[in-house]
Amino acid sequence: QQQQQQQQQQQSPPAVRNDDAGPMCPDNMTQEEWFPTLQHTLPPFTLCEFESMWKVSQSQLSVKELEKTAAFKSANTALAKSDSDVQQNAQYGRTLPNGLQRIMELSGIGPDKILVDIGHGIGNIPIQAAYTGLVKEARGIELVHDRHLVAEQMQQCLFEQRLGIFNRTWPQPAIHAVGNIRLRHGKLEDPAHRSFLVEADLAIVNNAHGVFSERAEMKGNFKPDHYVAGLFAAMKPGSVMFTFHAIDRKLGLSRTEANDMRRKQKLKGDSEYASFFESEEFDLNKAGEQMVDWGASIQKVYKYTRLEQGDRRDAVFLCCNPKCNNAKNSVPIKATRELEPTVEKKKLPDGTVTTIREEGKMIVNECECRVVMPTSRSRRSGKFEI
Repeated sequence: QQQQQQQQQQQSPPAVRNDDAGPMCPDNMTQEEWFPTLQHTLPPFTLCEFESMWKVSQSQLSVKELEKTAAFKSANTALAKSDSDVQQNAQYGRTLPNGLQRIMELSGIGPDKILVDIGHGIGNIPIQAAYTGLVKEARGIELVHDRHLVAEQMQQCLFEQRLGIFNRTWPQPAIHAVGNIRLRHGKLEDPAHRSFLVEADLAIVNNAHGVFSERAEMKGNFKPDHYVAGLFAAMKPGSVMFTFHAIDRKLGLSRTEANDMRRKQKLKGDSEYASFFESEEFDLNKAGEQMVDWGASIQKVYKYTRLEQGDRRDAVFLCCNPKCNNAKNSVPIKATRELEPTVEKKKLPDGTVTTIREEGKMIVNECECRVVMPTSRSRRSGKFEI
């Protein structure tokens, strides 16, 4: 009888739990500890399989209904003070699964890399990227706390579906290879998140229709796109960033534009230090298919590739102003700079006043001559003069 009981125990799935302490996993381990110990027996989920699992999770959490509620959409016009004291709104929109597939094709980034989604919303991009094997690790950062909570719940629902597959196929469990997922609630300009963001090989920025730029209501002179540009400049050579709204004015001239400008201004010849990036523009849905949920007929995306600059790890650029000594002497200028700290008094709900000090925010630098050269895109939309 004892032998019979031992055999039954060996043929049963591991004990699992599902309570407030955390996700379903063996009693003596956390989710993070448990899954890496299991050997993957199957490849990542196909896009079709993932979409089916995603729909189940959306239904369980009533996500489509949540997205329509005032509580979920209120940040479009007014951010909660607990999310940001500076940024006053954060528009919401989603890239659809085939849209991410297209971006990955355009990126040239392989499955052994790290992706980060800036403005991850309900987590669709990082979760899809991890579940379908597009990258080894998918990260995300989201400013709006309610959206971030839904993303964590969607991640949990997908995990429970994986566990269900595992249990149903015991004692020959089907364990699909799924990348690591790391989601954070926070501000992209906060230096506490900088390494988390710039370590990525591919960054996707949900800034369509200028919601990080002219449509972003901010205190001060700088918009989220200024900080996005600073993060891109801090990424390692070979990294790629995709945005849904061009950030050329925040970045400055591409290498091709900078070298062309320097030749035009009769400065020294072509240099890899002229700029730290190249940019390209693509129609995401060239055939007219829907790839985003905000109803764009043709959705453009902008690809920025961080270039090698000799042995330098930090990005630099050359000034193109013919009247500037830095330009005449081809002096490399560091591509990023930190803003001066700001100090602000804030009144708390209980009536007390506290002092908030913010420091370490990073943007793209400019030459000390302060002359801004027009990029090809800015020339089409505005007039610049030296």
